[in-house]
Amino acid sequence: MNILISDRKQNTRLPDIMRTAVHLFVKKGIDGTTIKDIAKEANVAEGALYRHFKSKDDLAWHLFSTNLNQFTADLMATVYPETTAQKRIEKFVEESFTAYEQNPELYSYLILQEHSELEKYSQSYIHPGHVVMKIIKDGQKSGEIRRGEPYVLGSMFVGGIIRVCVVKMYGNISKGLQKYTGEVADMIWDMLNAPTS
Repeated sequence: MNILISDRKQNTRLPDIMRTAVHLFVKKGIDGTTIKDIAKEANVAEGALYRHFKSKDDLAWHLFSTNLNQFTADLMATVYPETTAQKRIEKFVEESFTAYEQNPELYSYLILQEHSELEKYSQSYIHPGHVVMKIIKDGQKSGEIRRGEPYVLGSMFVGGIIRVCVVKMYGNISKGLQKYTGEVADMIWDMLNAPTS
């Protein structure tokens, strides 16, 4: 998972600005970060930021919406070739943990900002929660996933993954998260799979 930047802007200061913004937004929060902070740490003039974004909030929203949309598209492309609910859950966990390890700050930014930004998210966009809901509902239709309120089951599913990433973010898990893919996927599956009797 890398911060998305158009090819025509790769050789500008924009990549530095965006990486710095994500770093500061995770470290200090959006409200605790100023345009001046971003410009100073990125070693650019404040005007350089305003050439690309109208405001700090515009920058924060761009980082959130663009990257969350791409991550979700990537999830759908890798999760849905799997043919069973159990395999889809495992692939979702694997992709989530891989994305975290590839860019912990960006993944943490998306996790930490979800609750404040998601209400602005256009209904035309999908986000990882939609992928989870599709796994749950399709699994319920096929009889693989237990009956129950899909949003409750989906919340338990996503919550388990996010909490592991947050604990890693705070340094309480030292090994790479990919090591725990099977274990976490098995626990989620044990919670969701339909009783056989």
